[in-house]
Amino acid sequence: MLKRLVTIMTFLLLLTICIACTQAPPASLDTLMANYFAAKGTFSGDKAIQALTYSGAAAEEIASRLRAGREYPADMARGWSVHMIESIDGATRPFHVYIPETYDATQPHAVIVYLHGLVSVVHTVEDLI
Repeated sequence: MLKRLVTIMTFLLLLTICIACTQAPPASLDTLMANYFAAKGTFSGDKAIQALTYSGAAAEEIASRLRAGREYPADMARGWSVHMIESIDGATRPFHVYIPETYDATQPHAVIVYLHGLVSVVHTVEDLI
């Protein structure tokens, strides 16, 4: 009986060691911040926030990095570019981005978003269905 108990305890100890060895090391704060800034959508954003929350990093350090914001590449193509986005209705629509020739990635810039008006009119609730 004692031999069986020792065998079980040894097995559990080895299992615990194996599990601990296979876990990934904690991500650095740089990696966690990069994941947060790269998050697309609510789900990945929530996961990034949760990872930051449980990282053990000081709240002041996280807040400082959030205030500093993400880093942007200096070699962005200047002028107009057209990109595509899939809308909630499943249609793919273009959007245009203009980056001025004087763009400097180290300086803050204003962002102007132009939204056009409704292109069709809904007259009744039945038209929505």
